[in-house]
Amino acid sequence: MTGTILVTGGNGFVGKAVCRSLVSCGLSVRACRRIKPIVMPDLRSVSWVETGDITGSTGWQRHLEGVTGVVHLANLAHSPSASEADYVRTNVEGTRQLIAECERAQISRFIYVSSVKVMGDVPASYDMPLSEDLPMSPSDSYGRSKADAETIVAASSLDTVIVRPPLVYGPGVRANFLSLLRAVRSGLPMPFGSIRNARSLVFVDNLAAAIHASLVRPAAAKQIFFVRDEIDFSTPDLVHRIARAMGRRPRLVPCPVSLLRAAGHLMAKDALVERLVGSLTISDQRIRSRLDWTPPISPEAAFAMTVKWYSEQVSGGFS
Repeated sequence: MTGTILVTGGNGFVGKAVCRSLVSCGLSVRACRRIKPIVMPDLRSVSWVETGDITGSTGWQRHLEGVTGVVHLANLAHSPSASEADYVRTNVEGTRQLIAECERAQISRFIYVSSVKVMGDVPASYDMPLSEDLPMSPSDSYGRSKADAETIVAASSLDTVIVRPPLVYGPGVRANFLSLLRAVRSGLPMPFGSIRNARSLVFVDNLAAAIHASLVRPAAAKQIFFVRDEIDFSTPDLVHRIARAMGRRPRLVPCPVSLLRAAGHLMAKDALVERLVGSLTISDQRIRSRLDWTPPISPEAAFAMTVKWYSEQVSGGFS
């Protein structure tokens, strides 16, 4: 693909990795962020533009000049203060507006980065990896907004691709995975010794590589792809891998899963506990077979890079 690639949300955790990946492959990148752009030392070759809040009235025409492909990452993610209307305004109407302007600009390919959350809560009795052929069944405001946006993208006249990642980790990660890094580093005992679950994750650079492949390969047209690392992980396995990369011994103690769930319910942390004890796996056979794609970075290397970043942040006063 020639021309310029527009990346919305280019300053985000995933966005920066995508920009790096596209630049490293020789593509010209124009990245959007909500507020005034700043120069990032490792992304000096990227052209930064300001969009303001992404809604149904955002103007994209000047940002799309000379653009041949779009990677749409910008969205309102999980926020305790966000209402259903907030998610609709950004994730649904914002996507609808961008798609409409991309159609007018005759963009060659449009990549929409969605989320496994469009599949909703997976019943404990369901022990098969999720596939792209299963119907969407979102269970929260965020998931519903991403599912509605997917429907808009899929109905477009553009050459579109939808990519659905599970939990994304790597240098720059925040939220629950960052909390797990902190917990392992603290050396305090963790009551995860009795958990026997399996969860699909994807390293941020592996996700970026999959987005690049979806952008440039003809066989990706009008497809939906789940993307994951080459193996799935249990919570104890995550702790062991993080500890090994830190040069520490993990301190896992057995605790009945039923007790962990009960404690989570008492503290109104049901969703957080379920992510620790429950299973959620996806199948990546479609992207592997259609695009002949495999994640380029092994879990060992991915955890080493993540822990190295975290250790550097801690040394610099990061908490």
